[in-house]
Amino acid sequence: MIASIIDQRRNQRDSYWETLRIISPLQPEDRPLLVISSNISDTGMCIYTFKPLKRGQHIVFKSYLPVPHHRATVKWVKQCDRSIYKVGVRFTS
Repeated sequence: MIASIIDQRRNQRDSYWETLRIISPLQPEDRPLLVISSNISDTGMCIYTFKPLKRGQHIVFKSYLPVPHHRATVKWVKQCDRSIYKVGVRFTS
């Protein structure tokens, strides 16, 4: 099972624990949402949030990232408990 998950990943993930700010370009008047990252690669990132995001939602990172990307699309969302969501995002141009 673990081997199949690793095989699906084309890029190495690096641990990256930071508090970041994101916004939704479709609702720029909203205040930035604080999220916590857990890992990052050249193509995406895993984040944790207290507000659910939607699969397919576009987001913009307003904080520094150690990659040349600041836009991403939500690829999956997993509710961890009543108020914490684990979210996988793929960077976009």
